[in-house]
Amino acid sequence: MKKQRLETFGDAIIAIILTILVLKLAQPTSLTLDGFWAIKEGFLAYFISFLIIFNVWYNSHNFFHVIDDVDELTVWMQGFTLFAMSLLPYFTSMASKNLYSLPAETMYGLTLVGIHIFYVLTVKSGINHNTDNEQVMQGDYLNKHVNTPMIFIFIGFVVGYLAFPPAILISCLVAVLFWIITFRHFKDVII
Repeated sequence: MKKQRLETFGDAIIAIILTILVLKLAQPTSLTLDGFWAIKEGFLAYFISFLIIFNVWYNSHNFFHVIDDVDELTVWMQGFTLFAMSLLPYFTSMASKNLYSLPAETMYGLTLVGIHIFYVLTVKSGINHNTDNEQVMQGDYLNKHVNTPMIFIFIGFVVGYLAFPPAILISCLVAVLFWIITFRHFKDVII
């Protein structure tokens, strides 16, 4: 399969996911600052989810720009990444409406973990299929920091289960900000 077909498919799915994500935002009961403040959790969850989706899209674009082609395993791993991302609107809505619900926050956090795992597997399979590409082999696509954000998520789960369920949502924000800040100076690096 040509990598452009996979990229185009991914772009279309991501556009749909982002559309659904914004449509899941609750409307304020009144068009005042107090009305918008009352739904601040929804905007926070939307912001985190948007950052996650944008970050995956951006890094996918950079990675697919470098590789020559994709094999069946890369296609399936990217498909699973998109599947996990497609769950974000559902769990974003659930987590924002049930901020202190441990199951809601857990499912949101696990969705991010799933996205991360499948994306890393996508990149690994893409690298393994393009071993003759010098630029791919010299790239730092899976550097030593690639799984560090999962430590933040783990800490969020521990704090969430012991005392404060919104810690899981907050840890997702810290994790995605870490990905963006850590890798902003690397060209063609994954989340």
